[in-house]
Amino acid sequence: MRIGSQDILQKMKSNADPSINQPSQTVKDLSKKEQKLRDAENVAKEFETLYIDMMIKSMRQTAKPEDESNAHDIFQGMLDGEYAKVMADAQSFGIRDLILNWMKENDPELNPNIKLPNDKDGITATKKELNKASELMDKIKNDSYMSKLAIEQYKMGMEK
Repeated sequence: MRIGSQDILQKMKSNADPSINQPSQTVKDLSKKEQKLRDAENVAKEFETLYIDMMIKSMRQTAKPEDESNAHDIFQGMLDGEYAKVMADAQSFGIRDLILNWMKENDPELNPNIKLPNDKDGITATKKELNKASELMDKIKNDSYMSKLAIEQYKMGMEK
């Protein structure tokens, strides 16, 4: 018994999470944070789909017969893309979770622990810190220059 591509797609769709095909809430019903989280989840899922698609195409190239037509290559590429979508919907490979966790940790809109200096006092404080660091660097450069100068004078004194 030979299994066709439609059978494989149907089997993978039946194993997929049923909540994926349910209609989503409207944007008006979602808060800004929830919408941002949903967008982050979609981006992570799309990236995982692209990764799986590239993986399938790479695997297919290792066993590619040389007598295939251009039409067959196009069809096979489209079919591989659909396989990748269904596989990403059916099961997470872990890439989606890694990307989503990274986004949650580094995006100030998703992580309330990240504070950006968006007020006037915060920006002023940051400028003060930069000025102090610049002054410290200038002092270090000056001290280094003075040390080099003292060493040169010492060497000249030793030569006499």
